Amino acid sequence: MLVSDLTGLSTPAFTMPGTWEWVIIALVVLLLFGGRKLPELARGLAKGLRGFKEEMRGIEAEADDVKKAITDEPAPKDDEAASASTDTSETKVSDENNG
Repeated sequence: MLVSDLTGLSTPAFTMPGTWEWVIIALVVLLLFGGRKLPELARGLAKGLRGFKEEMRGIEAEADDVKKAITDEPAPKDDEAASASTDTSETKVSDENNG
């Protein structure tokens, strides 16, 4: 919903907080958790983000490996495919003769 629907202006109803809004949010967090708990919370958040980034890198590396394996896989040559089909037909014929 746009504010223009309500006021005639063409700005979004929900925008990113400005400088003063961030200051107020920081003060509320400081009051809620206190100065001593904030470093612990920041460390925990940093560890979580670091672990998330490491996992994302691992997933990206694995996806790259799979892509590389798919694109590097050689296609079978026509000669190999033809000899494989000939070998199976000869086996069937020899099985029928033995049985």
